[in-house]
Parts: sequence; structure tokens; C-alpha cells
Amino acid sequence: MRFAMRPSLLRDVSGSAYLALLISIVIMGLTLTLAAKQLSTVMTRAKEADLLARGLEIQNALEAYAVSVQKARVTPNQTYPSTLEELTRLPKPFLRRVYTDPMTNGEWDYLRDERGHIRGVKSRSGKAPFKQRDFPAAVGHFQGLGHYSDWVFPLRVCNPARDHVPCRGPLPFRRASPALRDPAVLGSHLPTLHQRQARASMLRRPLRADVRFR
Repeated sequence: MRFAMRPSLLRDVSGSAYLALLISIVIMGLTLTLAAKQLSTVMTRAKEADLLARGLEIQNALEAYAVSVQKARVTPNQTYPSTLEELTRLPKPFLRRVYTDPMTNGEWDYLRDERGHIRGVKSRSGKAPFKQRDFPAAVGHFQGLGHYSDWVFPLRVCNPARDHVPCRGPLPFRRASPALRDPAVLGSHLPTLHQRQARASMLRRPLRADVRFR
């Protein structure tokens, strides 16, 4: 025995199914929007960390380059590179490779002196950073700054008597360890220029005759 569904009941069922489909589409759209926003935040924070790591490495490379060139000069005038490529040249590279601005994936905004030599770098991005505190000691003054372009990494030639703090040395020319890729610990892992000079001096010092190895 076959029962025919009334037209009014059929309309109610189809209307409920249509309403459920619309609700599902809205929920799916909201979920995708939140996921995309969260992914964008994660990617931006990763770029922030990259900006700190690259900026500090370039800053240290500029310092080491200036100190190295000054040692080979008779006059007290400092010489600085005109391009980042000069910092990567063998046989004594100070920078692993020429980095781009991670926030724009383009050229840095260079700080140059009157002769066009690079004295520092900063990002060209005018966006507001997520990170506002807990910076490495070397860039603790970044706290509270409103734009990525305010994060300046200037050359600071080592002068402990003037600055009352030891200067940072360059990163070793090898693949960075996972710890060094974290800008929160980057500054604490870098040996100072004076520490490296002291170690080199100790290696050149002759062994004492009364020292015995166990």
C-alpha cells in the first residue's frame, strides 16, 4: 500500500534541508576564515623571528668587517662595505649569504654614510609588529616600537670603554643550529669580540713546563 506525501509536508522537509545546508555553509566559512587568520598570524610571527635573526647577523657582520679592516689599515679611518655581497666574499666571509628583508621579501632599507657605505639595515615594512616585549638584550630597545621599520640594526663598532658593555662578534660561518634560529636566545649564544680574541691569545700562548695532563 503506497502512501503519498502531502505537498505541505514535502515543502517543510525541503525547507529544513535547505536551512541546514545554509547553516553548514556559514559555519564552514567562519571556520575557514578563522583558520586563515590564524595561519597568517603564525606566518607573520615567523617572519618577525627571521627579521630579528637576520638583522642581528648583519649587524654583527658589519661590526666584524669594520674591526677586521681597521686592523689592516695604518690610518684610523674606518672602512665599511658598500654592499652586503662584500660581507660574503671568501676567504674570510663575515655573512653566510646576502639576506633579503623577510617582511617584504625585498631589499633592506640601508643606513649609509656620506660616502654611501652601509652602516646598518632596517625593514621597509610599515606594519605594526606582534612582538612588543621580551626582545634579546642586543635589541631590547625595540620594546614598544610601533612599526617594523622602527627595528633598526645599526653598525656599532666595539668600544667597551665608551659603551660600558662588551660588543658582539660575528656569527660563525656555518649552518645555524636550531637554537641560533630562535631570536630569543640568539644574543646569548654569540661570543663577544674580546672573548674570541682572548681565546685566540690563549691558543698562541706556549705551554708551561710544569703543566701535566692527566
